[in-house]
Amino acid sequence: MKFLMTLFVFISSPIVSAGILFEPQVGYVFSSKFKGTMSYSGPATGTTAIDEKTTGIEYGGRLGYSSLGFMGGLNYGKISGTSKDGTDGSKDDVKGSNLGVFVGYNAPVLFRAWLAYNFSSKVDVSSSSFEGKSTEVGVGFKALPLISLNFIYRMYDYDKLKSSGMEFTTSNFKPKEMELSVSAPFNLF
Repeated sequence: MKFLMTLFVFISSPIVSAGILFEPQVGYVFSSKFKGTMSYSGPATGTTAIDEKTTGIEYGGRLGYSSLGFMGGLNYGKISGTSKDGTDGSKDDVKGSNLGVFVGYNAPVLFRAWLAYNFSSKVDVSSSSFEGKSTEVGVGFKALPLISLNFIYRMYDYDKLKSSGMEFTTSNFKPKEMELSVSAPFNLF
């Protein structure tokens, strides 16, 4: 009986804990690609064909509140990597960031999931800068109490392009990416 009580307390303790959630994260973006046509308008109007694949390191985390397994708060990530053009093979350095909000559920044993809406997504490639928003879906596997192995699927919607001192409005530029990450979710209080 003591064993069952101890097991119950051990399994259910994350459910009853509440407090400030702090979750640093580092990951590898292994599949970020866009192949298609982007339309733009501004000082000039037109379309351009894009065939890009990006890989890189993402670091950041989540800061928020958790109670009864539910969690919510701010989501931040900074990405640094390389973009490869699928037509000519040229490579460019890529730097980007995402800032938004998230909600999710942290199951008592092994599993967690969240959704995020990033109201500010930016990426700099070569001499161009894209701005927009993104959404992400994440699932995690808690192998150890403070370590979560995560898979994240992120969908971007860039609507502004800045290039050579000019600003354009874009449409149809919606890259998608997949990421594997490791995070350490824990409650401060």
